[in-house]
Amino acid sequence: MSSQTSLPQVQRPWEVTLLVVLGYIGGFFNTLTGILIMLDRDDLDFQGISLHTENQLLWFGLSVAVLGLAQILLANLLGKGSQVVRVFYAVIAVLNLAAGVWAMIALHSEQRASGVVAAVVSLIVLWLLFNQKSEEFFESA
Repeated sequence: MSSQTSLPQVQRPWEVTLLVVLGYIGGFFNTLTGILIMLDRDDLDFQGISLHTENQLLWFGLSVAVLGLAQILLANLLGKGSQVVRVFYAVIAVLNLAAGVWAMIALHSEQRASGVVAAVVSLIVLWLLFNQKSEEFFESA
């Protein structure tokens, strides 16, 4: 017979559940921002305001959309308490924050609004990832 010792399970706090929901919301808005950038990439006014070429806007929009989709996929796994996913998710949140700030500064109209939403949601996600209750949950998982 082998003896197994297990750590007591900590119930998932509401902050982590909220984090999962915000992950879906943030991922949706990041994906939307990327799609809007790709759709507007050939607009000469948009290129002039952003100081980027059509190809640069295409690749930036694609990158933001892919990050958004990854954020949506990882949100579900985060609710299960994976430390690896938590770290990866934090990296994505920081990248989304940077993309949102860039969109607020360099873009206009609906892209700017999407950037503001993405940046704010990313800041909230980072706080929820690393508050005390979340720390306890992820350490026990």
